[in-house]
Amino acid sequence: MVDVRLRTTIALLTMVSLLGCASLPKQSSEFDQASKEMTKLAVMPPKFDLQKVGTFSGDLVSEMNHDIEMVVKEAADTVIEASSLSAAVLDVSDESLVAHPELRSAIFEQQAPVEKVHKDLVGTGKSIDIKYEGNADPFADVADCDYLTFIEGNGFFKTGGAQVKDAVLAGLFGGSAGPETTTFLSAFIVDVSREKVIWYNEVNRQNSDPRKPSHLLDTVKKLLAPLVGQSAVKWDHSRDEQLIQKYKQRMHDAEASSGTTK
Repeated sequence: MVDVRLRTTIALLTMVSLLGCASLPKQSSEFDQASKEMTKLAVMPPKFDLQKVGTFSGDLVSEMNHDIEMVVKEAADTVIEASSLSAAVLDVSDESLVAHPELRSAIFEQQAPVEKVHKDLVGTGKSIDIKYEGNADPFADVADCDYLTFIEGNGFFKTGGAQVKDAVLAGLFGGSAGPETTTFLSAFIVDVSREKVIWYNEVNRQNSDPRKPSHLLDTVKKLLAPLVGQSAVKWDHSRDEQLIQKYKQRMHDAEASSGTTK
């Protein structure tokens, strides 16, 4: 089952996105001073929610979300490290969390404060004054960094059957079949010492497949560009089919085990 809090946060992200690009990025009055002190950023475990994934089961969607989240973190760490800042080491791999269960609990405890931040962002302009009400100290201590980057997002891809159906409907009733893929990401930075959200931005990219690492990297680059500048980091397309093929095989195996394949 998809986490209810995550779906609530995604809905809040959508509400914030309705504000338009004119008020982005958002900054607090402390940002200028904090940016002078900031030498590195730590990327928290991202949250991602796939939409419109056709016949994939809930368990498979959850696995895909997790795989995408790990790629988003890798992309963010890579972009930050290639800038004038350094990416603080914050290992949130499954192996690390098993070894440090207290960190897993601390991650879960951030859900409500993150949701509150997105509620507080609704209706704001470029200037924000938002307190972060969660306990971020465990992550600041592990990463030895007072600036934590929280990334959330959602997106969708259409299976081959869905693409054909949309094309037929568009032909029958006019209009466009719409994009085949879309990726939305948002990010905010918490200054742990000040207990404040000091920066926020978001991007929405059509024809960006959230299953493809090179597409996710391009979205992350655009998301962080106002903070770290235009990034020259590039990933080739060699990994882009890995997730797609992984879950095609998982679907095939599931159908085979249920006796539905021919």
